[in-house]
Amino acid sequence: MRVDSLQLTVDRYSSSFFLLPLSILTVPEVNSGAVREKGKQSEIDRIENIMFDRTEKLLSVAAIHSYKVLILGAWGCGVFKNNPEDVARYFYHHLVENPQLKGFFERIAFAILDNSKNRAIIKPFQAIFDPS
Repeated sequence: MRVDSLQLTVDRYSSSFFLLPLSILTVPEVNSGAVREKGKQSEIDRIENIMFDRTEKLLSVAAIHSYKVLILGAWGCGVFKNNPEDVARYFYHHLVENPQLKGFFERIAFAILDNSKNRAIIKPFQAIFDPS
């Protein structure tokens, strides 16, 4: 797990500059495709628990550092072949059902690139977080 803090200089619409504090927290997700390709059932069986725990650790570290706005990714649902339904469920559990984290964050966005025709990566996130 890695936490970096940056200050970005932004000059968007005028010649004035301001600093925008920004922190970056990175946590490696499991490469489920590679684990399944190796075929060791004992490792395959551990994927869900590892991903569930890492999701909680990511959000807990963000809370400990008082981050209130999060931009989250799809956690390897593309190239690493992690199941989007599972990943969405892990985040939902910790953000909505986990009493230590529920309601802590003011704003959360999932920045998910999904070029598939059927929107297979983003649909599970939409279904669980915005079922309307």
